[in-house]
Amino acid sequence: MPQSLSPELLRAFVLVHQTGSFHAAAETGNLATSTVGHRVQRLEEVVGNRVFDRRSGGRRVRLTVFGHVLLPIAEDLLRRHDSALNTLRAHVPATRLKVGATEDHAGYLMPAVIKRFHQSFPDVEVDIETGMTVDMRHDVAERFDLVLAAQEDGDGGGHVIAREPLAWVCHESSKPARSLRLAVYPKGCLYRSWAEHRLQGEGRRTAIALSSFSRSAIENALKSSDTVSVFPRSTIKAPFRELTAREGFPDLPSLELAIYTRRQPEKAVRWLAEAIVGEIAATH
Repeated sequence: MPQSLSPELLRAFVLVHQTGSFHAAAETGNLATSTVGHRVQRLEEVVGNRVFDRRSGGRRVRLTVFGHVLLPIAEDLLRRHDSALNTLRAHVPATRLKVGATEDHAGYLMPAVIKRFHQSFPDVEVDIETGMTVDMRHDVAERFDLVLAAQEDGDGGGHVIAREPLAWVCHESSKPARSLRLAVYPKGCLYRSWAEHRLQGEGRRTAIALSSFSRSAIENALKSSDTVSVFPRSTIKAPFRELTAREGFPDLPSLELAIYTRRQPEKAVRWLAEAIVGEIAATH
């Protein structure tokens, strides 16, 4: 049986070249370093020549002369492979869609979207994962069919559909003092970093009362009179209220909401994206 240039072998080769080392390629590809090394070794066996000079000076792994010949071929084959796979997937009816969204939008936007979606696609399961969508957006095609990302205003990535003002929020019975406690999402969240930066700029003393991925846990923490948080303005509902500049709270940046999908999304994904756009237009 003739040997073949499998995408797994070619992808490992290209990753090592792009990152400069087997270890970095493994981290980027979410693989063990030994797996990357084995795939490159197997590729060398298939093509009958070394593709990297492992004895070259410096920390970066260097291509051999043969590796330079193989690189554009490998990149072209991978582009063709991925394009073909996306085209075929676009014609296969989905039975389950994996969606990434912030905790806020998953709870306050997506229920109405999914209700409308199931009227046209009653047999398609929608699995929503919440978390840091600025990270999730890089995993479209690998882990997600669609990601509704909350990113910095002006980021411009994906299909930008709206701008979402952020607002300070507390329990409707609270009158926060100058010294504040914050209930926020974990480090890495844009809301949190902006909130801390703006309060520090105002010279206000703050402490983290709660750090959680759970919106309901944050809302529960807001029952304390000295605790505040930051929510997208469209998601603030009773018994919570927005805190204003008159109460000593600085303005916050706006988010940019963007949809990320595969280059050639299947019909169900396209419909879900359109439903999200429609729902956001109706609520913003």
